[in-house]
Amino acid sequence: MHKRIAILILALGLTSAMADMWTNAAGHGMAARLISLEKDTVTLQRSRGKPFKMKLSGFCAADQKRIRKHFGQKEIPTTPSATDLAYEKQMERLRQLRVAGRMSDEEFRRQQAAMLNHFYGGKDK
Repeated sequence: MHKRIAILILALGLTSAMADMWTNAAGHGMAARLISLEKDTVTLQRSRGKPFKMKLSGFCAADQKRIRKHFGQKEIPTTPSATDLAYEKQMERLRQLRVAGRMSDEEFRRQQAAMLNHFYGGKDK
C-alpha cells in the first residue's frame, strides 16, 4: 500500500515538472517548462537544459495568452483573423495529443509544417 502511494506521489511530481509544447510566432514548436514572466520576457527551460529567455511577442497568439494566464496577467485585446483562429484551434489539438503522449515530437513538427502550409501557403504567419 505504501509503495503504491509513493509511486503515485512520484508520478504526480514528475508530471508537474514535465515540459509543455510551445509555438513561436513563426509556427515552430518546442518543448519547454515555463519558469517566469518579467515584463515582456519569458524564461523557459528545456528538459536537461539551462533556462533561456524569449520575448513574449515571439510566441504565437494562443501561447502568449496561455503564458499571460499562467502568470495571472491580463490579456491584451487583439482581433485575430479567421485563418489565425482556425490555425490556433488545430495547433491546440496537436499540442494536446503531444502532451498526452499520443504524438511524437517528430510527428508534431511534421503536422505543424503541414498545417502552416495548409493555412498560410507555406509562409510563416
